Amino acid sequence: MNQVPKGRPSYLHHLNQSRIFRFIRTSGKISRNQLARKTGLSIPTISRSLQNLENFGLVVSSGSQESGEKGGRPSQLFHFPATQNYAIGIDLEKETSSCILADMSGKIRESVTMKTSAGATVEDVNHMVLQCIEGMQSKIPSRGHLRGVGLSVPGLVNRQEGILTYSHTFGWKDIPLASLIRKKTHIPVFLDNEANLLSLGELCFGSGKIYKNFICVDIRYGIGCGIVYENKLLDIPGELGQICLDNLTHVKKDMPRLTLEDRASDHAVLKKVEIMLQQGSTSSLLKSYTGPVTLDRFREALLNNDQAALSIFNQALSDLGIALAFLVNIFHPEAFIFHGPMTENNPLFYSRLREVIDTCSLSPFSATLDLKPSRFQNMGGSVGAVALVLHELLDLNPAFFTKS
Repeated sequence: MNQVPKGRPSYLHHLNQSRIFRFIRTSGKISRNQLARKTGLSIPTISRSLQNLENFGLVVSSGSQESGEKGGRPSQLFHFPATQNYAIGIDLEKETSSCILADMSGKIRESVTMKTSAGATVEDVNHMVLQCIEGMQSKIPSRGHLRGVGLSVPGLVNRQEGILTYSHTFGWKDIPLASLIRKKTHIPVFLDNEANLLSLGELCFGSGKIYKNFICVDIRYGIGCGIVYENKLLDIPGELGQICLDNLTHVKKDMPRLTLEDRASDHAVLKKVEIMLQQGSTSSLLKSYTGPVTLDRFREALLNNDQAALSIFNQALSDLGIALAFLVNIFHPEAFIFHGPMTENNPLFYSRLREVIDTCSLSPFSATLDLKPSRFQNMGGSVGAVALVLHELLDLNPAFFTKS
């Protein structure tokens, strides 16, 4: 993505303007004098920045307040019109992808889910994304401004260049997804790892707003985590699912490894159910289903105290809990926020995980640890993608102000 070159006067101006914009967003309504006190910047500097932000529709004047000084003029107030600025957020996954249109307050205005066909190519996914963007653009109110598109993807990402470096889920390498879509739509497009964006979405719009330090864990086809420390997202995609569970004395180079994803992801759990049934399981409930066992059916078996299902589930949660206990001991989070079908409306998930984490982590760190589901459920990745657009907008990324 375009960046303002450091070391130039324009870079300092850019930083000041971004800082002013952030204060306006978090303050609601604020005057020039209040901005000067909060930022330490001069009134002329603030006035120039406000003029630029107003020209781009990012700041509007919202009346005035009494000066407070005898005989003084009322102070003009400014605010960020979040409900008039929009973003499209798209969460790409192996089986089901989601797309939302949301304003910059995080309110979802439109949403749609899409089936991602097995073995989908880059061209297939690109076509699906373009159709989704076109459909959402038609839903934007006449006074609304579409600021950008955010993409949430599984795998390693070069966020600055908008490149999906590697995705085990899709089997892709070095795909310039952001530029492929930007060339077709002429809209700013931003890309990041799904677990990072789940965390960013919770930080901007969700449960994460009440914590300074938390970790968002995404459990779907794979397992990832995004880490927020001191109210900032650490720019490191946490490939939690790639933790090796093999006995290292038997592992050789280029040999397939047994990972956490192979033991605790949704895909792994259903694969174990399939193997168990092929081997003649004693589970009458799981046997009673026709066709492949789905996650919904597996959850039903858990709630009905099916012992075979509980055995698979407890083993998966034991492996996951041990991995999370390591993160507790290293990062001391105040909370884990979970995303994925198996984590929704599932008290067994949280009670079992609590047991394992309490057993395997230092008690001072786990004693006050919160475990909770994402408030956005299956739209968490898409909300995070909208939060990415907001994040880039607050940084005043030049991509918003230059023609594609």
